[in-house]
Amino acid sequence: MIIADCSYATGDQICGVGLSVRFNSHLISIWHRDGSKQKSIDGMLQCVLENLEPELQPKADNYFYKKHSDHAGFKAPPELQAVLDSQKKRDAEAEAAKKNDYVEVTPPSGGA
Repeated sequence: MIIADCSYATGDQICGVGLSVRFNSHLISIWHRDGSKQKSIDGMLQCVLENLEPELQPKADNYFYKKHSDHAGFKAPPELQAVLDSQKKRDAEAEAAKKNDYVEVTPPSGGA
C-alpha cells in the first residue's frame, strides 16, 4: 500500500488504514498516533497524493485532515482527557502569545 512506502519522522506511528468504496466516491482513512505533528500530517498527505494514479487523485477541496479527538463521537478516557485538556490549554496560550507582540512578566509577590 502507498503509505507503507513512505518515510516518516522519528516517533511517527501509523495505527490503521481504511478504504471505503462508495457509489459515487471512495474514502481513504489513515489513523496515526500523534495529530499534533503538522509536519507528519503534511508528509502523509504528500505521500498519498504523489503515489495515487492521476485519475484517482481527489480535487483540492475533497480531502481534509481531522484529529480523532475532534470527531463528534470521541470520548476520551478520564486519564487521557486531562492530557488533552492540558494540550488544548497550552495550544491556546501559544496562539494568544503569537497575537501579542509583548510578554507580560509578573513579579514575585512579597519580599522587600
